Amino acid sequence: MSLAAIPAGILTAVYLAEYAPSGARATRILRWLVHGLAGVPSVIFGLLGLGFWISVVGVGLDRMAGDSAAPVWGRPGLLWASLTLAMMTLPVLVVSTEQALRSVPQELRLAAMALGATRLQVVMRILLPNAWVGIASGVVLTVGRAFGEVVPLLFTGAVAETQRSLALDEPFVDLAHQVFVLGTRSPEHPSSRPLLLTCVWVLVFLSLLFHAAAAVLRSRILRAEQDRL
Repeated sequence: MSLAAIPAGILTAVYLAEYAPSGARATRILRWLVHGLAGVPSVIFGLLGLGFWISVVGVGLDRMAGDSAAPVWGRPGLLWASLTLAMMTLPVLVVSTEQALRSVPQELRLAAMALGATRLQVVMRILLPNAWVGIASGVVLTVGRAFGEVVPLLFTGAVAETQRSLALDEPFVDLAHQVFVLGTRSPEHPSSRPLLLTCVWVLVFLSLLFHAAAAVLRSRILRAEQDRL
C-alpha cells in the first residue's frame, strides 16, 4: 500500500500546489475529488476494490493471458487489497503534502527562479527539502489510518488462515481481520482468548506508535515555523 500511495500522493500534491492552474475547472474538480474521497466510508472502497481491481482489471489480465478458466488475478489477493487501501488513504497524504508545500515561503521560490532555476529544480531542491517534515507526517498518518482497517480487506483478499506463500496474487492473513475473526466466531473459547488478546495489544501498540510518531513530527513542524518567524 505504501509503495503505491506515497509516490502517487506526493506527485498529486506537487501538481496541485505548483503546476495546476489555480482557477482552472480541472484543478477545482481534482481538488474536490481529493477532499470528497476523504469522507467516503471504507466499505465503499472495499466494494470499489472488488468491482474494479478484481472484476475489471484482474479479469482483464487473465483474459489477456488466456487463462480465464483458472483465474490468477481475477480473484481476491494481496495486490488488490494493497491498491484498495492506497486509494482509501491517498486523500490524507495529498492534503497534508500540499499544505506542507504551501507552507514553504514564497520568497524561496522567487529567489531560486531569479537565479535561473527551472520549476522542476525548485520543486526538487527547494520545496521538497523544506517540506519534508510535513510530508513525513502525512506518510505516518496515512500508514496509521490503514493499519486498523478491516472492511476493505474483507472484500479484496483477507482470510482467516492460509498455508500459501505471501504472493501478490494470493489471499493473506491480516492482523485486524484476525481480531475480527477471533472476536466474532469464538469469543468464549478458552484457547482463543490468549491469541485474541495478543493480537489486540499488538495492533493497539503499533497504532499508537504510528500516531505518536506523527505527533512528534507535527511538533517539529510547529517548532520550525516558530524559528522561521
